[in-house]
Amino acid sequence: MACRDPKKSEKALSEIQSTGIEGTLSVLHLDIEDDTSIAKGVDKITRDYGRVDVFMSNAGTAAPESSGREKLTKIFSTNVIGAMLVTEAFLPLLLKSSRPYIIQVSSGLGSLSEATDPGCPHYAAP
Repeated sequence: MACRDPKKSEKALSEIQSTGIEGTLSVLHLDIEDDTSIAKGVDKITRDYGRVDVFMSNAGTAAPESSGREKLTKIFSTNVIGAMLVTEAFLPLLLKSSRPYIIQVSSGLGSLSEATDPGCPHYAAP
């Protein structure tokens, strides 16, 4: 499980593990806006596990701290380009699995119209 915020990822890991789910789940610090972070993530998973069985992408931002061109650039960079680059980087590890799965999750954070409309709840989302 990858996350930009290590504290949030440790909390999520603890919550998931408390459900008694079977299998291996670990935390990986990964910033999809940072190519070095992506490469380090791939290297760590390669060393530790050698493959990825399930790849789920759920990164998103509405870039509430910015506006105009900067806001749209940040939204597109995170929600589209970042998600694509991370998927592409992990694909070789996924293809080593006997039953690979890619799951792409989207939400209102992926909507440019909602992220730029002050009347929508995603306008102020992080």
